[in-house]
Amino acid sequence: GEGASVVVLNPTAAEAVVDIVVTTEREAVRPGPLQGLVLPPGRAKGFDLNRFALGAATVGARVTAAVGRVSVAGLGSNEGGLRATIGSPELRTRWFLPGAGDGARSELVIAAASAEVPFQARAQGTEGQIPVLEQDTVQAGAIRTFAVATEGGALVAEAEGASGFVAARRSSYRGAGVEAPEEPAPAETPAPQATPSPSPTETMSPSPGPSPSPTDGAARGGDRERQEREARPPDEAVDRASTSGSPVVATHWVVPPATGPHGGPSVLQIQNP
Repeated sequence: GEGASVVVLNPTAAEAVVDIVVTTEREAVRPGPLQGLVLPPGRAKGFDLNRFALGAATVGARVTAAVGRVSVAGLGSNEGGLRATIGSPELRTRWFLPGAGDGARSELVIAAASAEVPFQARAQGTEGQIPVLEQDTVQAGAIRTFAVATEGGALVAEAEGASGFVAARRSSYRGAGVEAPEEPAPAETPAPQATPSPSPTETMSPSPGPSPSPTDGAARGGDRERQEREARPPDEAVDRASTSGSPVVATHWVVPPATGPHGGPSVLQIQNP
């Protein structure tokens, strides 16, 4: 019942050509339809990852611009709504992931590139610093997900060595109050077939790319999905939020609004690592 996409934006005045590698905890694949993708100047396009990673709990994408420069974001969808994280243009040895004592259950996602990354993680909150992962390792080119206790709030993930990595945090809140969508669940659709890479003249969708409606992978088995949703225990956690964190601390920050134009509760989280 979840959808995952990567959104690639070419904000420059020159054409860009990108390759996308899809990584799960099982494997890293280089799908033919996601190689040699051409983005005209000033255009964005979303690429569905479900067809290449269906059933995976965590999926990452490594985007390489063979020509030009691009900006990248990840987009996820489920019955709780949408979540988006900005991609990282570089690897760092330390990541700060702010949070608050909001009763959420957190998962720490670590992605390595060309080198093995031994690392540790600690929580920071009102009780000070508490180790949540004494030491673990992510193999070169792999991605792993770790359940961590973060009742205190913020996280710090730090490599034990010079190898950089990328970190993200996924928070799950209890399912109470998560309503089923008003629209009927989509009918079952056949599995998507492989298609050739888009041509330079293909119409590009505006950012954030894919429609908020479920992707191909999420749309399959609509009736079964609805039945599972109705049978879900009321206190089961539902994935509601993600953050890609920051590799730096600074004296000044510009914080975009966390809510839409119709408002809603908003909290400013400040972490002193």
